[in-house]
Amino acid sequence: MNQHRFGSLVLGLSLLALCTACASTQPERPSRVLIHHDDGYVTTELFFGLSIPGGGVVTEEDWQHFVDTVITPRFQSGITVLDARGQWFEQASQKVVQEGSKVVILIHQEDQDTTEAIEEIKNAYIETFHQEAVMEVDQDSEVQF
Repeated sequence: MNQHRFGSLVLGLSLLALCTACASTQPERPSRVLIHHDDGYVTTELFFGLSIPGGGVVTEEDWQHFVDTVITPRFQSGITVLDARGQWFEQASQKVVQEGSKVVILIHQEDQDTTEAIEEIKNAYIETFHQEAVMEVDQDSEVQF
């Protein structure tokens, strides 16, 4: 065996031993908890437009205040907020309208209290920022941690 092949073999075996040693010292990952949709979990996405009819926009400060005072008290276990950009074709003006928006993702059990909390959030946003609607999308979910 020539020196080059021998050196490659030694290097390969050394790397294999190192990987094996590293793998054995890695902490064990906790097993995942699987919650099936039969347990009543739902993913709700709420779409909040940031344009205010008649002019203006919901600022980041206004949005964060709304999240802190309206959404978080109703969903203390956590929410996800995404920045988004929506658009649609407006029949009246025959133009494409674009609007900044926020998407709030809630993962929750389906029950009357949660349904009411979501409606309260939507109604508060509509009233506070003079909106026509807040779009809601609900899906049964399989949740894993």
